[in-house]
Amino acid sequence: MEKAINIWEIIPLWLGSIGTLAAVIVALYLARRDRKIKCSVNVNISVLFDNFSSSQEKYLSITITNRNYRSFKFTGISWRKGIFKKTYLWQVPPQNEYSTSGTVKLEDGDEAKYLIPIDTFEKHIYPELRVKERYFKMFFSRFTKIIVHTSVNNISLNLNKQFRKILVEYDFSK
Repeated sequence: MEKAINIWEIIPLWLGSIGTLAAVIVALYLARRDRKIKCSVNVNISVLFDNFSSSQEKYLSITITNRNYRSFKFTGISWRKGIFKKTYLWQVPPQNEYSTSGTVKLEDGDEAKYLIPIDTFEKHIYPELRVKERYFKMFFSRFTKIIVHTSVNNISLNLNKQFRKILVEYDFSK
């Protein structure tokens, strides 16, 4: 007699193997996701007031925050501009009392802050990063990125919309 294959006997086997495969995929994803370095960068213009002399100093403020459990050594930053022909600019960390000095290890939630004098940014960095296209300036500003250099790898991040607006329309003579 021929054995008839009963479909109801095979379905639990298939469901069990699909469930096992899904469990393995989820376990591998969860194990791997914490290995990545995740950080956020906020770039804007800050004004420091001195209470005694009532002077105001403008700085380009760059804040790098670790957003993951994995700690990493932050070694520096650079800028990248362009779609096809990319231009790279290395940023030397400023040596002032407001900035984080040297290589710093960032744990979960720690941040490194750099305050670059606005005249230094205006003279050396802004001419290279400025959006020179006549039309669609905000669109082309999307291709300007900041690169966070770590001891493990480099992380390329988009600039926040506020700073992209600065690249398009800010007047540094104010």
